[in-house]
Amino acid sequence: MAEQILHKIEELRKLKQEIEPRIEELEEKRDYEIVEINKKYDKKISDVSNEVESFKKDLMENLYQSFEQAVMNEFDSKRSTSEYSITSQIRDYRDSMNEVDLFPDELIERLDKIIAEEEPIENLAYDLESIKTQYF
Repeated sequence: MAEQILHKIEELRKLKQEIEPRIEELEEKRDYEIVEINKKYDKKISDVSNEVESFKKDLMENLYQSFEQAVMNEFDSKRSTSEYSITSQIRDYRDSMNEVDLFPDELIERLDKIIAEEEPIENLAYDLESIKTQYF
């Protein structure tokens, strides 16, 4: 009986040795397939993310254009009259942009200074290019 058990133990060792290469091959195949699946889904995620980033970029461009238009309209208003006072359009624009999360707080503060007449509109108008690169 002991001899039978020893024989079975020896068979078990041989079976383990025989299946070891098959297990390693299967693990390698599994790892390869996992890498391929990850690549596939990484690309899909990237495509979706790019779509969102593209949309955000367009939105930021629209925000900048609205900002530039509001500043230049105010600047033109000041240049066209000898008795300049802050227009309601710039106040309304400031209030509406304050509600937009993506609109930079620093620009709201600059608009506040324009409205409070602590800073001339010209300063903001002349800074438009640097504002575009810095914030948008």
